[in-house]
Amino acid sequence: MKPKIGITCGVKQNGRNDFAYLSYNNINVIKEAGGIPIILPLLKEECDSYLDIIDGLLFSGGNDVNPMYFNEDPVNGIGETNILRDEFEIEIFKKAVVKDIPILGVCRGMQVINIAAGGTIYQDIKTQFKTNMCHKQTGTPQYNYFHNVQIEEDSKLYNIYKSNNIYTNTFHHQAVKDLAPGFKSTAKTKDGLIEAIESTNNKYVLAVQWHPEMMYCVHKEHFQIFKDFINECKKN
Repeated sequence: MKPKIGITCGVKQNGRNDFAYLSYNNINVIKEAGGIPIILPLLKEECDSYLDIIDGLLFSGGNDVNPMYFNEDPVNGIGETNILRDEFEIEIFKKAVVKDIPILGVCRGMQVINIAAGGTIYQDIKTQFKTNMCHKQTGTPQYNYFHNVQIEEDSKLYNIYKSNNIYTNTFHHQAVKDLAPGFKSTAKTKDGLIEAIESTNNKYVLAVQWHPEMMYCVHKEHFQIFKDFINECKKN
């Protein structure tokens, strides 16, 4: 049977209504990798029910994380946040790691995983991290290579990409700062910013700062991370 993959979604406001939203990139890549994508509405009280029916969990990209969840006040440069999403994702992550369900995080997904596990993030790279590198590409297709990422050989990520140097896209202004207990950094950019993390306690908790779901149709190596994730979920 195909594994069922729960995917977290965002919230958009339009007048008097709130809408759950998710890019079809996330849905399509899970389907093509061999899973059944299931969008998870942000209902904190249903976390246990969701985890009873899914075989894996994908934390998708999206808006900023409220700094209250890592005991900071907002700084100039922070973007739009949504407490409903933050609370749901933190709660379902904590419950999922207890069940040892395979987890994959993308962009915001990596940041919220690190926060939920007890780490912190840079609220705004431009004001809090000294670098001359650009970490948010503009004026170029989302699937384009943009910067180099260096991967640690002793990692799941290296086993997936079969290389310690890859090129990725990049669309973020927040990033992992203090690594959460029970995690290790497995990739960085040349300026030292963390680009991937994975759990040292659970079987499969992996997160990356770039968007492989935007790249896989053009750059096939970025499909492998989803194939690896789905293969792990099949064991669940």
